[in-house]
Amino acid sequence: VPYDGENAVEVAVQQINKPMPRVLDKVENLPPKFGKIIDRCTAKYQNNRYSSADEIIKDLESIEYVASVLGDKAFGLNLKKEEETALVTTTDKRKITQFIGRTKRDKQKKEEIKEEIKRTTNKVFIIGLVICFILLVLIFGFFSGWFDRDKEIAVPQFIGKTYEEAVSEAAQYGITILRGEDVFSQNYEQGYVEAQTPTQGAMVKEGAAVTIYVSKGRKNDVVPSVKGYSVDAAKSILETNGFELGTVSEAPSSQGKGVIIDQSVAAGSTVKRGTKIDVVVSNGKGDNLVEMVYLIGKDFESARDTLKSMGLDVGIITYTEVKTGLPNIVTRQSIKAGYEVEKGEKIDLQLTKLADAPQNPPENTGEGSEENNENTESNGGN
Repeated sequence: VPYDGENAVEVAVQQINKPMPRVLDKVENLPPKFGKIIDRCTAKYQNNRYSSADEIIKDLESIEYVASVLGDKAFGLNLKKEEETALVTTTDKRKITQFIGRTKRDKQKKEEIKEEIKRTTNKVFIIGLVICFILLVLIFGFFSGWFDRDKEIAVPQFIGKTYEEAVSEAAQYGITILRGEDVFSQNYEQGYVEAQTPTQGAMVKEGAAVTIYVSKGRKNDVVPSVKGYSVDAAKSILETNGFELGTVSEAPSSQGKGVIIDQSVAAGSTVKRGTKIDVVVSNGKGDNLVEMVYLIGKDFESARDTLKSMGLDVGIITYTEVKTGLPNIVTRQSIKAGYEVEKGEKIDLQLTKLADAPQNPPENTGEGSEENNENTESNGGN
């Protein structure tokens, strides 16, 4: 300490009450400004001291500049006491003034740099927040499987949809649709998916292919016979075979009432499944009807006896010449076999006649006979 005393108490009292010795008196060749800086730093009252280190630095910088301008004069080297007051010339004052101005500009520039740093810091902070947000989204996406190319998905149901609907829905799942060969379908109309591979619910990787098979409609099928059945039985038979029962009408028949005696599409025909088959049922009022039998190939006497046993008669007889064979053989009949006719009706017949041989007309030919050496056709004949 710059105080002398016989004991510590005396030194402490001097420190409190006695002014601080001037440093310029103790150290030679110091700039006067430096002495002032020391005095201010060691002032006994806080209000007389520097409020911040920046103020001290500013004063020290001014001393440094003055020293660069004045050289040794700034430190009073080799000068007399009376010359110390004349150290700073007018030129030096102008330079000092310029330095102070420059110092102010430098301070302003420093403030501008601070503001720019502050703005840059804000930008960096905002950019950092954005980057953090993006990273969080990427992390969430990673754990949620957004970037998992090998993730598996369940195959949706394409059956029953059109080809276009299946393709559109598959695209939403990231699945590729392959179209297999079109197939006949008993369940779906033409243009709708009948089957798929893999099936609904199967787990596949995204981008996998699913093959679908589109219906080309129902396949034609063979019509069954429903003659001799009741309407209810015929309906069941037709539906089992993929057909539908159409209209039901009545007609006289020797068959029992309600028994089917005819159908619109003959048994054994091939038609599209789902076709409606109309039927005719007996009204039970055909007691006088008989079913015509096959007479062709029989001799006249046998044919005549058969007709009489059925309650029928022989009608008009015509002939056709043959070079070989037997005479009086039935070659044609006016009512085809299987058709129903009323009892007492006359059935016309065509018989054979040997060429260049005398013809002996058969007995009991009915109402009339007629020779004909050409092939003649009777209405409805076989």
